[in-house]
Amino acid sequence: MDISIRFSPSFIYARKSAHVTPRRNGLLATDDDDEAAALAAPSDLRWQLSDAGATAQLRLRAGESAWFVLRYDDDAVLPPDHERVTATVAINGAPALAEVGRGRVG
Repeated sequence: MDISIRFSPSFIYARKSAHVTPRRNGLLATDDDDEAAALAAPSDLRWQLSDAGATAQLRLRAGESAWFVLRYDDDAVLPPDHERVTATVAINGAPALAEVGRGRVG
């Protein structure tokens, strides 16, 4: 299955646009002032940057999955660690949300 990914962040209810830069483990979006969002993604994605953000294509085969983790107000783009995400979501009382950051082809 081919999947198109689009990362087009904005800040302050879309009053501030974001500048997106690639990092080893994903993308970093900032408003060049005090807002930041880090998108952790599979490291083998090839991002295409534009004024509107970034796009990438991902191909998953049956049984494969890909994790994406979005963190606000953090400028460290860490690898997407699905065990840590699942544990964090479960601690916060919403274990079903662990599936939100995961795409899986059945």
